[in-house]
Amino acid sequence: MKPTRTLSAVLVLAALAGASTARAQSAEPNPFARLKFYDFQARQPVQAIQDLIQKALVAHAPTVTIETGLIDVIQDPQATFAGKQEAARFLWMIGTARSVPALAKLLPDEKLSNVARYALERNSDPTAAAALRAALKTLTGVQRIGVINSLGDRADPLAVQVLKPFVVSSDQALAEAAITAIGKIGTPSAIAVLKTLPLNSVNAGEAMVRASERMIAGPNRALAQTMLVSLAGPGRPTFVRSAALRALSMASAPQTNRILLEEMKGPDTYLQQVAAKIAGSRGDSALIALIRLNWAALAPMPQSVLLTQFAARRLPDASPLALLSLKSPDPAVRSAAMVACGHLMAAQAVQPLLDIAAHGDGRDRDSAREVLSNLPGPAAESAIITAGAAGSAEVKREVIRVAVGRGTPASTAWLMATANGSDAGLAAEALRGLERTAGPNEYAALVKLLTGATADEVRDASRQAVVSVGGRMGRDSAAAPLLAAYQGAQGASKIALLLALGELGGDQALAVLTAAAAGDGELRAAAVQSLAETWPDSRAMPTLLTVATSATDKSLRVQALRGYIRHIDQDDQLATVEKVKRLSEAMKRAERPEEKRQALAALRNCRVPEAMELAAAQLDNPEIFSDAAGTVIYLAAKRRKDNRDQPAVTGPAATAALDRVIELTKDDSQKAEAQGLK
Repeated sequence: MKPTRTLSAVLVLAALAGASTARAQSAEPNPFARLKFYDFQARQPVQAIQDLIQKALVAHAPTVTIETGLIDVIQDPQATFAGKQEAARFLWMIGTARSVPALAKLLPDEKLSNVARYALERNSDPTAAAALRAALKTLTGVQRIGVINSLGDRADPLAVQVLKPFVVSSDQALAEAAITAIGKIGTPSAIAVLKTLPLNSVNAGEAMVRASERMIAGPNRALAQTMLVSLAGPGRPTFVRSAALRALSMASAPQTNRILLEEMKGPDTYLQQVAAKIAGSRGDSALIALIRLNWAALAPMPQSVLLTQFAARRLPDASPLALLSLKSPDPAVRSAAMVACGHLMAAQAVQPLLDIAAHGDGRDRDSAREVLSNLPGPAAESAIITAGAAGSAEVKREVIRVAVGRGTPASTAWLMATANGSDAGLAAEALRGLERTAGPNEYAALVKLLTGATADEVRDASRQAVVSVGGRMGRDSAAAPLLAAYQGAQGASKIALLLALGELGGDQALAVLTAAAAGDGELRAAAVQSLAETWPDSRAMPTLLTVATSATDKSLRVQALRGYIRHIDQDDQLATVEKVKRLSEAMKRAERPEEKRQALAALRNCRVPEAMELAAAQLDNPEIFSDAAGTVIYLAAKRRKDNRDQPAVTGPAATAALDRVIELTKDDSQKAEAQGLK
């Protein structure tokens, strides 16, 4: 084709796309001529031709001149491989009968065969199919297999007889390609060819399934259904039978239910599973009724699969099967049945599930609790609460657990009612659940429970619930009701309130605890315990030091000193040297080795020479020598804590302390470690 002719064609297309005549006259050089020299680098001609095709297709304009230009590139012996490949690729989109001869000549080319056959495969003109069929007579190897694949993808009915000789070829790849292609064609003649192949051929069976699927929506539906029934039956490979089962189900063949049931009752466990998944997903009331009649004949595996599918599909017809299977001897079936009951029955499932939760073994009990915790809807909620109100102690305990898991307002209200009940054990258990589910709306009632409790376990559980809920509310909001109740409380209730204030913290709580710590009796002991063990910040230190110094009760002095050391260790605002100074004071007041060891442990976080000196001073005390030596060694080495590097304590104090450890220790490993740090 001459360049001037091609350029005029480009101008025509540009005009069709709405370009002005003046702009067309200044167009780029002929992109088809440039495509002949394309080398995968400069893509301008490729992009230009792509734009021409897009404009023509959008404008519904003829593409004859473009196709002609592309044919010219393919036929030019001087054109590059890259140029011919791109030209053939463009013909995938706009190829007609005109380009078929040029593309057919490329089929034997090792490099261009694939791109040419793809173009012919997508070309709807009958001559393209004829060219592919004709090429089979001369092509060999991978080129022939490629053309066979294209004939299959075209579903060319005239290709069946051309492909027939290849299905029995000794070349396995060739035979498999021909069989697969015939299956894609999917005509009665294709089925006839495939039926001549051995029954145990997976490739042939798969091809027949595919052919039947293709025919199922057309006039050959009856033949397709007959073939699928045959393919699903004995004598065929398992994979083929499972594929046929799926196809039968999709086709809604009348024999499907019977065949699915037979496979679920059959000996092949894989087919049992496949059939059960298909049956469970169908939502067919008649099939579910058939399954119910034959339930006892099914193995546990298809039973559990069916129940899982019925639950996922929310098929209420399967509810009786779910209830029946709660008593199955197989644990997997029981577990699937519980889930199915939850999805299919909701409120009606509550009582049987509660019975399992109260009396079943560990795994069943956990499954039942989980299902009950997730049962949807107010009816299920009401049924659970009703069962909890009327049930035995065992059932009530299960309802408490379920109510905690549900965490709904209605469940929380029932837990509050149970916490106010006369059974102290159940009340305490409900209160432990309220730690998780209660909120500000229940807080005042929890404080009232705390002040009014007569049983120790209820009082302790109430205090923990108050602390947990109060901690989520904020200190000021949580402390106010406790402080108000504290003024009029007596005995054990007053002590419990004091302990709760100690865990929650706050300025007002600190004032109350400080005053109580200056008093006497059980209230003072509770205040010291709170400040020492649970108070959250270091403001308790002065009071604790006073008690540790002046209390006449040794146990109080010990507890206060331990709390004092704890606060020193945890106070991030306190300068390290000041920490060492206070730990030194604490060690002087310590009456037992245990508190000295606690101070040495806190000293490990003080990486300054003063800490090393204090630890070294304890080496003369045989009761705590090992702890003191360990602290010296710990401080003298680099450490990493909380993802931060801690430098070693060095200098004269460290050297002297290590020398002292080496001199006095009787532990060889400790001595070696100290020597290694010098």
